[in-house]
Amino acid sequence: MISCRMEQTTRITSRVLVCPKTQEEVKHASNRLGCGNDQYGNNQYMCLPNVEKTSLVEFCHDGIMGIQEEGKCLEVNASDGTITAQSCKDFLSGCPQQPFFNNDFYKYPACLDINPRDNCYTFHPSCSHEDKNWDDESDNLLTVLVPAVSVALVLVLVLGGFFFVWRKRLRKRSSYCSPEEPSHLSPENTRLLKETKTNNLRSTDPQYKNVRHVKLRRKRWTSDPQTKNLDQGISEQRRWHSDPQKVKPRTTRLYEIVFGWTK
Repeated sequence: MISCRMEQTTRITSRVLVCPKTQEEVKHASNRLGCGNDQYGNNQYMCLPNVEKTSLVEFCHDGIMGIQEEGKCLEVNASDGTITAQSCKDFLSGCPQQPFFNNDFYKYPACLDINPRDNCYTFHPSCSHEDKNWDDESDNLLTVLVPAVSVALVLVLVLGGFFFVWRKRLRKRSSYCSPEEPSHLSPENTRLLKETKTNNLRSTDPQYKNVRHVKLRRKRWTSDPQTKNLDQGISEQRRWHSDPQKVKPRTTRLYEIVFGWTK
C-alpha cells in the first residue's frame, strides 16, 4: 500500500469506538469537541484510524480542509497530529472512486473499518475477516435471541401469575371444605365449628327435614294455650287407661249397659 505524508496538524485527539456515519453525527461530535471551521467555512472535525490501525481517533484539524484524490484513505498519527493519505485501490470494496474533501471522511466507511487485532483495514484482501464474521453472526444471533427470550419471559410471568391465583383460590376453598379440624382453634371454637357443620349437613338431609318439621309443629302445639289444655287432657286419659284399679270399674259399667246386669 502506498502512503503519502501530509504536513497537517491537529490540536485535540481522543480515541473512540466508532466514528460518525452521518452529517448530523459529525455536527454533534464537532460541537462536543468544540471544533471550528476553516477559512472556507468547512467543519474541521475529523475521525480517522491511527497509522497503526489499532484504534479510531477523533480530533479538530487546525489547517485548511483540503481535497484528497480518489483511491486514498486518510489516517492520523496521534503522536504528532499529522494526517497521512493511504492507498486503498486494492480494497475489496468501499474505496473512494472520486476526489473528496477531508471533512467528507464519513461518506467512506470502508476507510474507517479496521481490524485492531491484525492492524489492517477490514476490506483489504490480506486482512483477516474472522472477527468481522463473528461480530456479524453475534449481532444476528442477538437479534433473534433477544425478542425470543423477552416473549418467553413474558409468557412465564403471565402463566406464573395465573397459577398463583389458582392455587390461592384452591387453598381458600379447601380451608372451608376440609374435614380435618384446624389445630390452631380453641376447644370452644372447635365445638362451635362442629355444630355448624352438623347443622349444615342436617339441613341438606331429607329425613332430618321431616323430623325437624314434626318437632316444630310439636313446639307450636305445646306453646298454644288452647291446645295445651287439650294435650293435658289426653295425657290424663292415657294415665287413666293405664291404671288397673280404674279400668275395672269402667269394665263393670260396660257390662251393666250391654247385658243389663250387675256383677
